[in-house]
Amino acid sequence: MMDVMAVFTITHRARHAAARTGTLQTPHGDIYTPNFMPVATRGVFHGMELADARECGAEILMCNTHHLNRTYGVQAIAEAGGLHTFIDWHHPLATDSGGFQVFSLGWGMVHGVGKVAGGINARPVAETTLALAQATIDDNGVIFSDGRELVRLTPEIAVQWQEKIGADIIFAFDECTSPLHNEAYNRKAMHRTHDWARRCIAARTRHDQLMFGIVQGGTFEALRKESATIIGAMSFEGFGIGGSFGQHAMVETLDWVMPSLPDERPKHLLGIGWVQDILLAVDRGVDLFDCVEPIRRARHQHVLTPTQYLDIVPLSRRQGDGPLVNDCDCSSCQLLSATDIKLWCKAKDRRGSRALAIHNTRMMMRLMEHIRTAITEDRWSDYLQERLSRIETQRPSIVG
Repeated sequence: MMDVMAVFTITHRARHAAARTGTLQTPHGDIYTPNFMPVATRGVFHGMELADARECGAEILMCNTHHLNRTYGVQAIAEAGGLHTFIDWHHPLATDSGGFQVFSLGWGMVHGVGKVAGGINARPVAETTLALAQATIDDNGVIFSDGRELVRLTPEIAVQWQEKIGADIIFAFDECTSPLHNEAYNRKAMHRTHDWARRCIAARTRHDQLMFGIVQGGTFEALRKESATIIGAMSFEGFGIGGSFGQHAMVETLDWVMPSLPDERPKHLLGIGWVQDILLAVDRGVDLFDCVEPIRRARHQHVLTPTQYLDIVPLSRRQGDGPLVNDCDCSSCQLLSATDIKLWCKAKDRRGSRALAIHNTRMMMRLMEHIRTAITEDRWSDYLQERLSRIETQRPSIVG
């Protein structure tokens, strides 16, 4: 096992808050935290190139083990020399274990929900059955079915796949529950996650990768604290905080779990990408984030501004021949007008969605840069309040 203190160094702590900056060392380069990982699910983006992400300032990408295997096959990636070579990205990479697909293709599909509860598609829990899903769960692992083939995924297989893929950060296999699940089911899933975490540690053969354990427990305080205590005592190089919850539950969850996780190791809040959530999480000591949101929003013609996502049409009326955001330094804003991009989007020209993807990604990278600077310059509290006040006074038209 590699020395945790040697790979993650806390470089500055905020006054009167848990926010901190740090450096996470990986075989493919350093990551400066807090930081955000754009999600290249299958090793590519739907809307821009990997080189675009690098130009935007991305230091690390998150890829999806389940979808990489389903699209290309783990063995083919390994034979090509690993994922870095396979996708031509010679910088840090992270891969999830496939655990989120346990939820999204399992109970999430059954309950008709995503990471946040509710919605017009949500079904009454009493009327649901996992037989409706594409993922079935037992104590040994999960069976995925897409109508063509059955794929068995266990903690041991999840580790084996991620070792073959060769990402710098890998995650233990876990069960992410639905936001509609009750305490009894969350307790069962939490114990299963803990057992799977132990099996993942036992299955490791490579120690040039950082393995993160994942805290679960739903929206239940006792379960979250228990999970953080148990996972935090295991020999992981870092920790992910998983789950499906709204913003208030996210803040509560972090307040419950962060005191029980080792301070000297990095913390990753999985699947969170709305600006306000990131600010509140950094304030509580979270170091890493990932989310599909910036690039997904671009495909739907949404522009990330300092306070919210806006549709390109009303934004272009306001900005006209000016950039999408006045002080943005992305290539889209430097070379194109809001009107240009709107016309491409309305014509369904891919240049439009690419321009928006570049802009949204750069805005996220700038957010993280500004956060690190504010912490380092001992003005985190003032920066946080100023950013939150702008968001509070301009409620997002599209919730992230």
